[in-house]
Amino acid sequence: MRSVIARLHANACVPTCANALRGDLLRKWVIRGSLFLVGCAISGHAMAVETDYLKTLQAVAQGIAGLKSEFPQLKEFSPTTNVNPHGTGGPLWPVIDYKYHTHRAKQPGGWTSGVPNPDEDGIWFWIDFHEPDSHAQIDTQPMVGPGLCLDKKRVQFLILEGKNTNPVDGRIRSILQNHGVVQCGDLQNNKKD
Repeated sequence: MRSVIARLHANACVPTCANALRGDLLRKWVIRGSLFLVGCAISGHAMAVETDYLKTLQAVAQGIAGLKSEFPQLKEFSPTTNVNPHGTGGPLWPVIDYKYHTHRAKQPGGWTSGVPNPDEDGIWFWIDFHEPDSHAQIDTQPMVGPGLCLDKKRVQFLILEGKNTNPVDGRIRSILQNHGVVQCGDLQNNKKD
């Protein structure tokens, strides 16, 4: 647009010509934008702002950090260190990955053989938000119980706790729920209400 206006000035066009041209372009873009919004409204597409998954996961991490005084196995947990904003699939799939007093798995096969296994006083857990059709190996593990969801994303929460630890699994699940994570079936029921 600037090159067109510059040529108009070079050809001794008065400033009102440039303003008229600028006004015509502005009207065209306003009309196009309005038509797009009307089209979205008619077609029923939601125009709500999508959840900021990274901010939600960082808030979950802050909640987990708040449990350190009750659960010694969380003493090295850090929302800064243990939240990976790029996760398994880029910035839209952030993850929390934490291990404390762990070792390589001794058993072959199964998902637990591919992740750090806790010592008697240790813990390992993984939380991610991913697309339902994710093919990342960690997101394809068999679920125990109903799946978890946050808006359009699936939530993967895997945890292994040492036998001499105060179990923290339930408290982390509560923190996830406090930040909008629900059973996927509940998500469908909530949308119908």
